[in-house]
Amino acid sequence: MLKLRIPCPQYIYEYCVNRFGEPLILGKNHIINRLIKSSLQKPPVKPDPPLEGHFITVHLPWYAYPDPRVYSYLPKRAKEQIIQAIDEDILMVDFLAFMKQGSRLEIEQQLLIAAFIQGRGMSEDSLPAETLKKRYYRYRQQQNNFKKSFEFDGQFVPDVFERLLNLC
Repeated sequence: MLKLRIPCPQYIYEYCVNRFGEPLILGKNHIINRLIKSSLQKPPVKPDPPLEGHFITVHLPWYAYPDPRVYSYLPKRAKEQIIQAIDEDILMVDFLAFMKQGSRLEIEQQLLIAAFIQGRGMSEDSLPAETLKKRYYRYRQQQNNFKKSFEFDGQFVPDVFERLLNLC
């Protein structure tokens, strides 16, 4: 197996270790594995200096990638994209699903956010509740703006084709 260490913020490290375990082993067609596969390169002549902090260790099966003895390096930009994908496509989707489920049960929002942070093994110091709250409000605002874009003469038209037919 090819073993890659990717530097990340503390809250992403805590989330991934709690959610997927250490090391991170994902399915062959998972979005993170696809990002890694498309970004693998030959290592540079001058290796990167060792970094400090939190790292996600990702194990990749050899059969799914180019020869790991040759292509075993991720450039800095690829590492940033992987961390961004984990943050936006995995953590935030999980958070939004958790909030949607909690809102159906009519649980207070602050309690839901605290329960999510605690339940996913993250500390309040690494990811403050206010940060998640702001991200949740931004998401809701985007959803409201998207719904408003489908309003026509003050009425909500769910289908774009119906909207176009009304114009004719």
